[in-house]
Amino acid sequence: MRYIVLLLLIIFISCERDKDILPEEEPVPAAQNYGKLSVIVYDATEWTPAQSKGKPAAGMTVYLFHSQSDFAATWQHPDNPKYAFEAITGSNGAALFDSLPPGKYYISTQDMVDASNTFYFQSEFRKELRNDGLVWGLSSDSLIQSTSVISPQQPYAFPGTFAWKDLNADGAITNQDFQPLPQRNVVIQKQGSETIQLLKGVQGDSYYQTLFQIVNGSYATLSQIKEKQVMADAYMSQNALPAGQWALFRNFTFNPSTSLINDIWSEPWKAINNCNYVIGINQANIPLPLQHYVWQSKLLRAAAYLGLVTTFGDVPLMTTYNSTDFYPPRQPANDIINYVVGDIAGFINEMPEVFQHNGYLNRWSGLTILAKLQLAQKDYAAVLQSTNAIINSRRYELTTSANEVYQNTTNKEIIWNGMPEPTTAFKTYFQNRPVFPDLRYAEVLLLNAEAHIRLGNINQAQAVLNQLQSRSSRTPVVLTSANALEQLNQVTQQEAPLEGYHFSSMVRWELAGLLLSTQGYKAHNKLLPIPLNQVLINPNMTQNPGY
Repeated sequence: MRYIVLLLLIIFISCERDKDILPEEEPVPAAQNYGKLSVIVYDATEWTPAQSKGKPAAGMTVYLFHSQSDFAATWQHPDNPKYAFEAITGSNGAALFDSLPPGKYYISTQDMVDASNTFYFQSEFRKELRNDGLVWGLSSDSLIQSTSVISPQQPYAFPGTFAWKDLNADGAITNQDFQPLPQRNVVIQKQGSETIQLLKGVQGDSYYQTLFQIVNGSYATLSQIKEKQVMADAYMSQNALPAGQWALFRNFTFNPSTSLINDIWSEPWKAINNCNYVIGINQANIPLPLQHYVWQSKLLRAAAYLGLVTTFGDVPLMTTYNSTDFYPPRQPANDIINYVVGDIAGFINEMPEVFQHNGYLNRWSGLTILAKLQLAQKDYAAVLQSTNAIINSRRYELTTSANEVYQNTTNKEIIWNGMPEPTTAFKTYFQNRPVFPDLRYAEVLLLNAEAHIRLGNINQAQAVLNQLQSRSSRTPVVLTSANALEQLNQVTQQEAPLEGYHFSSMVRWELAGLLLSTQGYKAHNKLLPIPLNQVLINPNMTQNPGY
């Protein structure tokens, strides 16, 4: 019996000792210690004026980090993530965290922990991993809602892109505005409930900058093209006294070997190729902010083709980027015009009505280009519709005197100022006036009057033309069915002799032979020749008749 008691005592002592060395279970927090968080993610690529943040984004993973250091470590090594919690957004764009221990959390979405993804990201643009071990970049909590509020420090921005924070208030977005990422954070209290909104969109820095530079390159190229096209038109219409090779245009003695002919031909294709590059980027699912670059490129391409068709007639139709020096065969001019009209007509009314400066094509300059293309199609009812939309918008008006329009770029007659820095030669040609408007309200009235004439609305055309006559204190015109086009020619010559469309209008009105034959004009001169070198090196190229 003594041994049994001793044995039981030993077993008891052993159990007590084992009990002492067993790990203690962590206490389970009471329910009241938890907090709740709802993170609503918006897809800013679906931005519209009616959806100021975009659309709720379903199926996005939201991560919570205890620190920015944990985020940086995860961003560097996504295969070894250091996030504290994760949740996926539902159909309403909300990711729900129902049981969060109190504390501070930094918030990110799935692609911010993937260093390889540089296109689609939340409203923070990471740029660099610094020596402090943190990821630094730009931050934003809002989208640009209209072109009128775009800051000069964001030259690559359009509505729907992020409005980056200018932290040092120096008027420029640079790496001096970087801050540790992610910036979005929340403090969860016991039994607290918080809601955070997070925007995801399209990268607004290097990617936009690339497109911006390409589109601006197209503008610059078209500006150079415009100079030569304008000068050639004025010399052929006998509205200017030329020097050097330009004299060949005044007396119609140019030929396929004339070097200026090659310039007028070759430069538009550079712009078209640049435009094709931008237009070809992800057309199937391109976010709205990027569509502005596509729209600009489509309109610039349409303007380039309008100039080519007007000057050379049938030309190649290139709608994709071409890395070679060879062109496809020429297509009928009408087919070219029909293509570009169909290409731009559908989106012009979706374009912004105004930009900060009138060097960019907006809705109204787009409608003016469309009206000129529709005139080439002989769709006069459509020309009236387009020009009436501009007139009825009341955004533009004639200046008090015609000379005012050439003195500053902010007057209300200029619709598009696409030639901001004319060359010295062009300034001399344009009588040293500081501003050359590519499109102005006076031309819209001339287009409108021509459409009325073609449709037999003689009284309406007369009223429109006399707005121009009255502004410049010229004698009012009296139109009849017999003299309407001759009177339109007279007003055009008086109103815009140096602006690049008088000669081509004379050809369209079938007045060139009557008015210019004594200057050497022959029927085939309605078109310029295809440059000789193009015919020689390009097997697809044919020459215009008469040359």
